[in-house]
Amino acid sequence: MTARHTNYSQSALSMKINHLEQELDAKVFERTPVGLQRTAAGDAYLQFLATQQQAYTRLMTKSA
Repeated sequence: MTARHTNYSQSALSMKINHLEQELDAKVFERTPVGLQRTAAGDAYLQFLATQQQAYTRLMTKSA
């Protein structure tokens, strides 16, 4: 993930990631010399978000 892909400055994106990790009380990304790598907690959070998106899509489809 890069600041360019998210339309955030590098410092703003770093702050958002740090805030998310504090909220979850878990590291979502491992900082490596080649960039960020998702941790197991990051993978689990991504799966949770995907599940929520699917539920929202089903809800909106039924409402239409």
